[in-house]
Amino acid sequence: DLDELEAPDERLAIELNGRDPDDVFSQVPYEKGALLLIELERNVGRENFDQFLRGYFDHFAFQSISTDEFIAYLDETLLKEYGDKLDRERILEWIHQPGIPEGVPVPESNAFAVVDAQRESWLSGETSANDIVTTEWTTQEWLHFINNLPEKISAEKILGLDEDLGLTATGNNEIARSWLRVAIRNNYQPAFARLENYLASIGRTRLIEPLYKELAKTDEGMQFAQRVYEQARDGYHPITQKKIDLILNPLE
Repeated sequence: DLDELEAPDERLAIELNGRDPDDVFSQVPYEKGALLLIELERNVGRENFDQFLRGYFDHFAFQSISTDEFIAYLDETLLKEYGDKLDRERILEWIHQPGIPEGVPVPESNAFAVVDAQRESWLSGETSANDIVTTEWTTQEWLHFINNLPEKISAEKILGLDEDLGLTATGNNEIARSWLRVAIRNNYQPAFARLENYLASIGRTRLIEPLYKELAKTDEGMQFAQRVYEQARDGYHPITQKKIDLILNPLE
């Protein structure tokens, strides 16, 4: 979502010292960073950029680097070899300034439109869940499908969807989070054993906080959440504990 990149403090290089990582997490490093790489690739050519990437991974294997180290590496590689095709000041603008530069390359794809069409065909009853073609879906396509489902789905349709697509059993934690939110909203009990295991075994705030919030919307859900949280709380990071405590206010 390019709109998210317009937030005033959303830069690729941000100050993290003393800040809660979950508070500064966003899609900006992924989306804006991807656009920067696309621009570099288009300017120097795919083959040349592939060589740069191979050298980058070899040079920095098994280590993390800082923004300054990344810029220094660009100076010695792409900017040195293709100074006539790249603008160092523009690259620094990508990294240090909010938003996105003018003339950003805009990727084009009909992938989500295909997903939308299959979802709507299933919702309307024209096709069954078994007709949905998911064999080549990426995580993003799965999330787009699930996150755009209606708030309420009939018991028959949600059961068929789960049985045909194996959503409750998915091993992808991002997909599971989105699906379990759907299960909570629809009180889909066949998924609640997985929900309990998920909350007990995963401690990352961004994966479990939305589920606790969803559960807290109903009395039955709150009771379930408090029971699971009482068992799982000691395994969570203190920052996560603080956030879930505010949602559930256990034992008050």
